[in-house]
Amino acid sequence: MEAGRKETGGILVGCRLSLSKECFLAVVQASGPGKRADQQLYTYAPDVEALQLALDTTYARYKGLGVSVEYIGEWHKHPKGMNRLSSGDVEQGKAILSDPDYKLEFGGIILPIATLGAKKGSKEEKVELYPFYMSRQQLEPSALDMAIWADEELDEVLIKSKIQ
Repeated sequence: MEAGRKETGGILVGCRLSLSKECFLAVVQASGPGKRADQQLYTYAPDVEALQLALDTTYARYKGLGVSVEYIGEWHKHPKGMNRLSSGDVEQGKAILSDPDYKLEFGGIILPIATLGAKKGSKEEKVELYPFYMSRQQLEPSALDMAIWADEELDEVLIKSKIQ
């Protein structure tokens, strides 16, 4: 991870998607923290202007494709091996969910944790993601299953679905 031992994070932009009678949250863009972020060993404060620009840029790109996207959460890095939301993370999630300035169309957010890990017996570290979901109806986080699609495949599904 480029941030090294410092905390980092960013926003997630995406939409709710229904496929085969199942509902999914599709992340189309994950931002970085922004150049003016305050990154410390155990905390970070994002560059809010950079995050807003990332949201606006992604929104405009997908609007041009006929797809409506929005802010759907925030990711951040934890120290190696810490793959759960901290109590502070949960409190931040609750604060976002109760803040009327966050326009959460479906009333929920994704809060993935990124951390470094290695397969047993291997020294090669890799980034591991642990996604969690919180909503206005479910304030305790729950772990999510995750699938990764190629950008082109996801865009094609979204365009065909014409999510508005």
